[in-house]
Amino acid sequence: MSFLSRWLDEALSAWFLRQARPAERPRPDREELACYARDFLHEPARLYRFPDHPPTLAWSAVDALPWAGRQPFTFPSPFAPLYPAYARRYAGYGEDHTASGYLYRPSRPAQRAVLYLHGWMAPSFQLEERLLFPPLVQQDRLAILALALPFHMARRPAASAFSGEFFVGMDLTRSLEACRQAVAEARALLAWLRQEMPGPVGVVGVSLGALVASLLLGGGARPDFAILAMTPADVARTVMEAPLLRRVREDLDGDGLSPQERDSWARLVCPMALSPILPRERMLLIHGRDDAIAPAEGAQALWEAWGRPGIAWYNGGHFSILLRLRWVLSRCRGFVQKVSG
Repeated sequence: MSFLSRWLDEALSAWFLRQARPAERPRPDREELACYARDFLHEPARLYRFPDHPPTLAWSAVDALPWAGRQPFTFPSPFAPLYPAYARRYAGYGEDHTASGYLYRPSRPAQRAVLYLHGWMAPSFQLEERLLFPPLVQQDRLAILALALPFHMARRPAASAFSGEFFVGMDLTRSLEACRQAVAEARALLAWLRQEMPGPVGVVGVSLGALVASLLLGGGARPDFAILAMTPADVARTVMEAPLLRRVREDLDGDGLSPQERDSWARLVCPMALSPILPRERMLLIHGRDDAIAPAEGAQALWEAWGRPGIAWYNGGHFSILLRLRWVLSRCRGFVQKVSG
């Protein structure tokens, strides 16, 4: 299983890389990165502290799915870049200034609600709508608020070649600020869910979405529960080893940054450096033992750093979680019922 899982991660990564060729190859700005290291390296959690202000959502018409009502929403992103140089670049990403996503409601009154954060390069929520969301909404009466992460889906800038290109790439300032933007929006939506939905409110993140969720928790957010699946917790190792990031890695080899500069950047997006206030009993980590995209050692380190919360290991890799989806759903549903009653 180990060999096959890693082969599948390698093969699918190669396929994704063939389909998604970047539109740009910027170089990281050493002066910008030095500002972040100078101001935040001693306390990275300050990067991810945002107010719990529920946004005013603008709604479109409800789509009737066989298992749920799906309603698109938008709201102005509450995010603002930290430094003027990136603020000028970000001003050109008009599509990303409006946050968007979908609310999935069960036909009967919801008993719980979750904020869902997807993985990198997701072009839509079609995969989740086919495999993940239906039993949770229909059987468990779970309302799901799914946020399109910055630079993804409808938020993809016209200048980018694929969904998510500008979130993960050579512009390390933009990647860091995209994490901050995602956390700011997620925190606002958690506040909205608490205001509008009955019952417990949780956060669920997958892959890149799990990294965002971990930064969200490390910045002080306190949902009723959190599930983090396939978290690329060791960002430095993920960048250096993940087959899906081969192009980023090759470009970084000629970026002129010193190992110390790269390490400083990675520490700013490392959840092991953060201390969530959510009790460990209300967290569940899910990870594959043979994950070639988000190395299992990173999940182990996160588990240790966060006081050993619940963790569920499956025999498989990053993409082969789809083959274990039934087992994963069973563990998640049992955990949610346990912590929320």
